[in-house]
Amino acid sequence: HMQGACSRPKFTELTAQNLRILCDALEQRVPRHANIVPGISSTVLRCRSGVTRRRAGNKATTCLFFRGRDGSGKMAVALELARLVFGSYAKFTALQGSTDIPARTGKLAIKRQRSPHNGGDIGARLFEAIEENPHRVILIDEVDRLDSNSEILIKNAIAGGTMAGGCNGNVVGLEDVILVLSSDLCESASVASASSPRVKRRQNNEDKDDATDIEVRPRRRLCWDLNVCVVDGEEEEDNLADDEGFLNVVDGVFLFN
Repeated sequence: HMQGACSRPKFTELTAQNLRILCDALEQRVPRHANIVPGISSTVLRCRSGVTRRRAGNKATTCLFFRGRDGSGKMAVALELARLVFGSYAKFTALQGSTDIPARTGKLAIKRQRSPHNGGDIGARLFEAIEENPHRVILIDEVDRLDSNSEILIKNAIAGGTMAGGCNGNVVGLEDVILVLSSDLCESASVASASSPRVKRRQNNEDKDDATDIEVRPRRRLCWDLNVCVVDGEEEEDNLADDEGFLNVVDGVFLFN
């Protein structure tokens, strides 16, 4: 697409300004989830800037795991990321079972749709979405209900950064797609604590003086602190239930209560 070729990638640097823009916009959209906004924003910037190096292939690919029952909150965040990062709510598509959920521009008037709980041709439709435009947000809903073959296919695509499909077995790269996996499952209190995004200060050299941190409003200090990293699903995997097989390939797990 000419539009995609001409537009410059956004949010490819991990800076305080970029963190501020993402945090402000997401918090305004879903104030009830202000506690996880810094983690989501930081994860997106770390992946797009190449700071997070979890994959040998396309380092700009971002994979987020949204858990919990607030489907409208997850949809709102995914749509807002499409607008912020790729310039339009139209740069968003959602795949669920055998039915796609179309994105509407403007007001977030999307109603949660239900469909038969099987992956079906989810792999083929994910391939088509990436082949059409890898510079977008793709939400895959109810990943806990996918069949094992679909789960393996998606995991391999995330880990390898490419997908094969189509009649000719063409290979497409995930490029800088933001892939959002969604599950309604809610964990026990101990598991939820382990999988919810936590932010920890990096121990670089010695304990740094606070003067090295960027001054911010106290309530959102972690959002602008460039010396933070999100504890991802892989580090906490031993403490999580085995109901999700995606925890070792995603960049961050976020709980939408």
